[in-house]
Amino acid sequence: MEAAHPVAFIRQQVRIRQVAQIVRALSRFDDMREANDEPHQAWRVSLQWAGVMQYHADSAKGAFLQKTGQGPKPGVFFESQGGKITIENQNLAFRPGQDDVAGLTILSVTGKQRVSRIHHKRPFPQGIGPAETWIGWMPGGVTGLRLITAIIIRRFSRRVRMPAMPIAHIESLDHEGRGVAHVEGKAIFIEGALPGELVEYASHRRKPSYEKAHAIRVLRASSQRVAPPCPHYGACGGCSMQHLGLAGQTAAKQRVLEDALWHIARLKPEQIYAPIAGTGWGYRLRARLSVRHVASKGGALIGFRERHSSYVALMDSCAVLPPQVSALIPALKALVDGMSQPDRMPQIEVAVGGSRTVLVLRHLEALSADDLRRLRQFADTHGIIWYLQAMGLDSVILFHPADARMLSYELPDFGLELLFHPTEFTQVNIGVNRMLVRRAMALLKPRAGERIADMFCGLGNFTLPIARLGARVLGIEGSPGLVRRARANAAHNGLAERCEFAVANLFEATAESLAALGSFDKLLIDPPREGAVALVKALPAAAGARSIVYVSCSPATLARDAAVLVHEKGYRLCGAGIANMFPHTSHLESIALFEG
Repeated sequence: MEAAHPVAFIRQQVRIRQVAQIVRALSRFDDMREANDEPHQAWRVSLQWAGVMQYHADSAKGAFLQKTGQGPKPGVFFESQGGKITIENQNLAFRPGQDDVAGLTILSVTGKQRVSRIHHKRPFPQGIGPAETWIGWMPGGVTGLRLITAIIIRRFSRRVRMPAMPIAHIESLDHEGRGVAHVEGKAIFIEGALPGELVEYASHRRKPSYEKAHAIRVLRASSQRVAPPCPHYGACGGCSMQHLGLAGQTAAKQRVLEDALWHIARLKPEQIYAPIAGTGWGYRLRARLSVRHVASKGGALIGFRERHSSYVALMDSCAVLPPQVSALIPALKALVDGMSQPDRMPQIEVAVGGSRTVLVLRHLEALSADDLRRLRQFADTHGIIWYLQAMGLDSVILFHPADARMLSYELPDFGLELLFHPTEFTQVNIGVNRMLVRRAMALLKPRAGERIADMFCGLGNFTLPIARLGARVLGIEGSPGLVRRARANAAHNGLAERCEFAVANLFEATAESLAALGSFDKLLIDPPREGAVALVKALPAAAGARSIVYVSCSPATLARDAAVLVHEKGYRLCGAGIANMFPHTSHLESIALFEG
């Protein structure tokens, strides 16, 4: 009988746990053959690690990975009746495919990343010789086309009747952008699936009440499905929703907000605001890029991490970064490769303000004189500003050019320019932030004679527009550095007389601490993801502030705090809506209005 495994020769070292995954895949294949009354096929997987130790698993010995001693050379060998495979990508698992072309399907690539099948440039013949080649696209593992030399490929026997992959009908999207289905009463969360679709899926995490899975094949596609334009989609973990059009993403995020308000707080807004959305590409003015020097992959890797993995994705561009920053990635790789200790530079932080681009280089060891010369030359050539970070955030210093101006962004509706340090928090999407501030001011309606509190004020993103519209405002923030920046921004914009600022830990707010601040006509609350539950519990009943505008980056904590404001403090939830601050990701900002 012809061998039931396709066999190729692809070279690489693999870790022990990754070999164990191959073993599990082969064991599942044995179970499939047994279920179809097919003859058992013997196999053995062995790991030889730099000639120091060797592990192997044998189908005849229970398919357990065992330590057996020393091996002669690096490599992982898959041996079967059909030939031998050495695997190049990390963490690959093979199963007999249902594809007539070659029958080769990749179920797992790099860490926990799951993808569908290799897309073949041309079909395999019935059998091919050692010199034949094949080009395939491997999302999640190797990004880009990879030339692979095949030693032996045999088509799977048509007599092997493979059990069908499970199929699910997708009902909705969850808050992480995964398709939600129910199969035999169990919830299945399926990455890469959209509402209304019928998909084949494979589970990679099973619990008694739910499973996490990834789509293997879309049998019936949604009308909102689009081809992801980014070549790194599937590998890079930065954008997980590119398979859904921008309008669909915005609508899905609106449903996430409404579902959170209902299921957590049992609330329905009196009005749903039109969503705030901007461009889908080139919007990300802040980013933290991981840096890894990996000799086996040609040197430095710079970018976002792979999905569900600590590895850095192999990329030379990023469509959500500003074009001038995206274009720098290849040059940054070359720069890091030329440094004296390229493996001691774990991160480059990007901050763009106006026409200026700052890169903050994190370095774990002292830089040499030649390193500093290279950094100066890079800055002069590419028109960027270097900051250096030797330890914590307090160690960040301006390096070159030494006379560089501070970063800034503008809120033109209010005639404001806000200055900021590259490590200080600002919103990543300037276009959506401007629309969000405009919406907040329209809901809050500040006017002369009013006293308004801006809770979690940061560097004054909402404080200064409130003051510009005539109200007196008290900005409260837990970071002394941001309070200093907010005061400086108020002075820079001629609003110091209308603005006060104070340092306070609002996560420990009490009725007494708030009473000491005096009374307010209105409040604006803009907390981090943790929300502001202590603050809203400490607020007086609706007889206090007449209205509250709450800006949130977490629908769940907004809903939790809304429940307190409505059910305990007597406010009405007049309206709520979303801002698509991070297109192509599941992250969303939201805004809500409460009135007493």
